[in-house]
Parts: sequence; C-alpha cells; structure tokens
Amino acid sequence: MNDLQALISEATNFKTEIEEMHAKLAFLQISIKAMEDATEYLAGQKDMLDESKKETEELNEDLEKQLKAKEEANKKRMIAKLQRDKNPQIKELMVHEEN
Repeated sequence: MNDLQALISEATNFKTEIEEMHAKLAFLQISIKAMEDATEYLAGQKDMLDESKKETEELNEDLEKQLKAKEEANKKRMIAKLQRDKNPQIKELMVHEEN
C-alpha cells in the first residue's frame, strides 16, 4: 500500500512539474517571439539608416564637388583680375606663386 501511495505521490509531482515546464515553455516561446519581432524591427531601422547615410554621403560628395568648382572659378577670376592689374608688385607675387 505504501508503494502505491509513493507512486501516486511521485506521479502527482511529475504532473505538477510537467505543468510548470509547459508554462515555462510557453513563456519562453513568447519571449523568443518578442525578441524576434524586436530584431526584425531593428533590422528595418538599420536598413533605413544605412540608406539615409548613403544618400547623405552622396549629397556631401556633390556639395564638395560644387565647392571645389566654385573655389577654382573664384581663383581663376582673381588671377584674371590680377593679371589685368597694372601693379608690377602684384604681377611679381603672382609669378612667384605660380612657381
């Protein structure tokens, strides 16, 4: 009789443990799903930021090219203006700068 009660008690303990494990499993599955969703969201945000960064870099390159072109045009205008100038000291400075 004691053996039977011990087996019933053990079976009850196993049943309780199984139910607790099922609850823990369900909780862990929900946690995994939440983490997967967060990972997917963050991957989307990363893609958006990467695209934005690429567009910004392209814009910066275009602006740098425009700036260099304007600086070169201003330099050429200044040289042309100075060459028209009759002042020999300025002409001498330009010759030294070109060399």
